[in-house]
Amino acid sequence: MATSTNSSAGQYRSRVLTGDLPEGFLQLDDNRSPNPPGGNTQHQAMYQSNVPMQVVTRIKVTVAQAKLAKNYGLTRMDPYCRIRVGHHVFETPTASNGSINPRWNKTVTCPFQRNSVNSVYVEIFDEKAFSPDSQVAWGLIKIKEDLPAGETYDEWYPLSGKQGEDKEGMINVVMSVTESTEPVPATPVMIFPQPYAIAPQMYYPPMPYAMPQHRPPPRAAPPVQVRPEDVKNIKDMFPDMDEEVIRSVLEASGGNVDAALNHLLSMNEK
Repeated sequence: MATSTNSSAGQYRSRVLTGDLPEGFLQLDDNRSPNPPGGNTQHQAMYQSNVPMQVVTRIKVTVAQAKLAKNYGLTRMDPYCRIRVGHHVFETPTASNGSINPRWNKTVTCPFQRNSVNSVYVEIFDEKAFSPDSQVAWGLIKIKEDLPAGETYDEWYPLSGKQGEDKEGMINVVMSVTESTEPVPATPVMIFPQPYAIAPQMYYPPMPYAMPQHRPPPRAAPPVQVRPEDVKNIKDMFPDMDEEVIRSVLEASGGNVDAALNHLLSMNEK
């Protein structure tokens, strides 16, 4: 019996290959599976060299301030500036009571193509509380064709408006162009769940969905306290206006006397 067992074992071993394993046995091919970042330095260099790169050009525009020719309205204007670069539109914060000398110091950055974009369009508006914002001035700023990357140009440009072309004041704009090398963004791939068979019908995995979130009800704003002296001052300016109307306009304006005056003036114009 023992002889039979040893004989069968010898026949099995005769079919097994023996000897030294080849060099690189069980080692992945670097060309097929590059080592991710964080591993071997040589593999990292190979991994990074396979990523396609592109040169991205951006323009940075800073709207610093403006000197306008006239203050339109009975109160001081609240100007803000709208900047358009190609298909990109930005706005500065409102310079409250800025009047004819608003300061913004707003910086915006967006992609820039020299062949398709050659100017920056700016508009200055006076923000209103109870009526549409009124346009005060505008200007078209040409971008220099030979504007080198890395250099900054700080200049004043004329504005046009009701006073005439290039007679509405000046605006201070700072521009610069930068170039950087960035990886090409990958194209997103949509992966849908695949059905698999469970006899006697097909089963589809459930699609993910967003759980509804409970939102607390909005809080009511506290009532606005209207000062009697504000009602009296506005009544002196509009003697034919009822005090209840003045009080209602002040409450709707949040107690802001200037905003209430603008609204009452627009009511009288109608």
